[in-house]
Amino acid sequence: MYRSWDYHRFFSEYRESIADKSESLGKLLAIVRNGSKLALLCFERDPEKCHRKIVAEEVQKLDGNGLKAFHIMPI
Repeated sequence: MYRSWDYHRFFSEYRESIADKSESLGKLLAIVRNGSKLALLCFERDPEKCHRKIVAEEVQKLDGNGLKAFHIMPI
């Protein structure tokens, strides 16, 4: 039986679960600030349905300086 996911709830709960991971998120931000490129990978194809979107958004918040995240999509 197919069950549709409540992505709004999932993302809200996931965001709460990583709220105390600011040190790890800060390490990701430090990689980018040092001039390196960073890729967040996951099995989920659609970034709108994936937790990596939330991780990227949280790193952008820490940056506070207009950091851009790009989703690489297959053509």
